[in-house]
Amino acid sequence: MKFKLGYVAMISALLLAGCATYPEPVSVANGTTLISYQAATQGSVQQGTARWSGVIAKIQNNPTDTKLEIVYFDSNSNGRPKVGDQTAGRFVAYVKGFLDPVVYQAGKSITVLGQLSQPEAGKVDEYQYIYPVIQQSKVYLWPQVQETRVDMIEPWPMWRSPYYPYGGY
Repeated sequence: MKFKLGYVAMISALLLAGCATYPEPVSVANGTTLISYQAATQGSVQQGTARWSGVIAKIQNNPTDTKLEIVYFDSNSNGRPKVGDQTAGRFVAYVKGFLDPVVYQAGKSITVLGQLSQPEAGKVDEYQYIYPVIQQSKVYLWPQVQETRVDMIEPWPMWRSPYYPYGGY
């Protein structure tokens, strides 16, 4: 019986490890209704909880809070933004306190959780823009992804069979 319970526990642990979850600072309880970015930009919803991901475009520290301008991107199942060539727009997040601009610099991926509030007008260069706004934000700054390259060198070319055109055993 212990032997079978060990297998069940091991399989359960592997299955749970495979489930993608959001990082702790931006996780919510099951059943929490989150406002989508599309619903907020269409003006159909102006309050509620929102969790959006993107890339930092600008950071501005104010006396009591920090304003982050973020380029929105859809997120993976774990919350990391899927950065690409197309975006649905931008949004603003206000975080209480000071965020260091060296750490939260432009180009870094971020996920934000907070309360949706009234949109605010602003500019992207000279273009007038209406930003959806998240107040009382909790943020998760995603670590940089390092690309790795592995080169394979075949140590024994004689292992290849002359009768098999794609390699040996």
